[in-house]
Amino acid sequence: FNLAVTGNVYIKGTWGLNIRSQYRKRYGYNGNFAFGFDNRRSESSAGTITFDKSFSLRWSHTQDQSAHPTANFGGSVNIQTNNFQSRVYNDAASVLQNQLSSNLTFRKSWRDKPINLSASFNHSQNSATRAMNIDFPNVNFLTQTLYPFRKKERVGPRKWYEDVTMRYTADMRNRLTATDTTLFDPQTFEDAKFGVKHTVSSGTSFKILRYFNLNPGVNYQEVWYLNRIEKELVQDVYQDTIITTSSDGTRVDTSIVTRSNNNLETNRINGFNSFRQVNASLSLNTQIFGTLLFKKGWLRGIRHVIKPS
Repeated sequence: FNLAVTGNVYIKGTWGLNIRSQYRKRYGYNGNFAFGFDNRRSESSAGTITFDKSFSLRWSHTQDQSAHPTANFGGSVNIQTNNFQSRVYNDAASVLQNQLSSNLTFRKSWRDKPINLSASFNHSQNSATRAMNIDFPNVNFLTQTLYPFRKKERVGPRKWYEDVTMRYTADMRNRLTATDTTLFDPQTFEDAKFGVKHTVSSGTSFKILRYFNLNPGVNYQEVWYLNRIEKELVQDVYQDTIITTSSDGTRVDTSIVTRSNNNLETNRINGFNSFRQVNASLSLNTQIFGTLLFKKGWLRGIRHVIKPS
């Protein structure tokens, strides 16, 4: 690996720091890393002096195919705050490029187990509008088709319940939405959208009355999340005094009228929440084959299949 650390210093107070590195491990991985920090002095027309801080992070990592048989990690990161690129550099590519994105992935499988795991970091940014979206952590865990009632060493014919299948999937997602100047504000993390979804499905297939296939199935889903939106209809009751007068201005009658307004209030409530869904299905099907043979002619016969369900 190599490492270069450089800096910029100006006599009126602006300064910056840059760190760059390239690395490689034979038959393992390779990549490059660059980090930049800028503390730039600016003066308004009124003479007010401010210092605007910004940083840039670039990282690219690639794993060799022969490095690990069951695990892989790689991708690229390109993220910046407070328009670092256009502030520090003045070439056309740096000033005009306003779309930045990142994508890091990790995948893991097990040779002797029917499970798979993947995790990712995704980021998109527009330096013109200052909008930034970060999806992290995104984790997905799933199993292949399992037979929980099937014996390792079976004796005799297979039982119907040994063909019952089961699959499990867990999906965790978190999204941060902010601008490039409010990314590390506490409110950004409070407004994060986080959730975990679990899905368990099971089913089987067996024959009844010799010619019919019966396929029952069930699907269970549970979702966890850390905040919810609660809407409440609030009725405000108040009284109006109505005074009736004659043409010469003399008070004729005084009455009190009760009125009400309906306001819809929306509240965000933090805390663990969950909901569940269960779906069940049952299908019955069979196949009917028919063949019509001809005794003469070049057409020897017609075969047809009927699949009622």
